Amino acid sequence: MATQTFDGWLSAEMTRKGVKSARRFGLEMGADPAHVGDWLLGAAMPTDQECDLIARYLNVAAHDVRERRFPQRH
Repeated sequence: MATQTFDGWLSAEMTRKGVKSARRFGLEMGADPAHVGDWLLGAAMPTDQECDLIARYLNVAAHDVRERRFPQRH
């Protein structure tokens, strides 16, 4: 089973919410838009605090967002 990358998952969630830019996503969820851009490029991962913001904005469990940063390989 292929494991979805964090950037792929986040991009899909943004599309699901109708958010088309890293800037808008960052501003609406309360994070630095430049950080969101880095996450979408796969250049960085969010901190635990940023995961909490993502989770609240997407209405998902914070634990799930944190786990997606570094999925276990099978």
